[in-house]
Amino acid sequence: MKTLYITLGNNIVVDTENNTVDKLNTQRQGIDYMYTVDEPMHVVYGSGDIHEELDVEKGDILITFYEQDFKHKMIVVKNDKWSENIAEYNKKCQEEKERWAKKQSDNLNACENEKASF
Repeated sequence: MKTLYITLGNNIVVDTENNTVDKLNTQRQGIDYMYTVDEPMHVVYGSGDIHEELDVEKGDILITFYEQDFKHKMIVVKNDKWSENIAEYNKKCQEEKERWAKKQSDNLNACENEKASF
């Protein structure tokens, strides 16, 4: 069996049966947008001559592509672990926004208090 090693700078496949090592390139360059679906809905994609429609369910991940060479401009991924990663990321982003807003509010209040003491 081959083993894929994913590191910070390289992705290599080691084949111990054939004593070979090969690089594995990524293919993420064509991804345009990614959406987490919060409720069932019908999705319509339209751009120029391209028209696609599909149905999605709560928890689906909808991915669109910007490359014109792809046959399908959007696809649905059903993966609990990916959805969990996205939810955790969104949670941390929201917490960061709230910390920033609180800091801005605290700074504004400090300025107002300083003005009032003059």
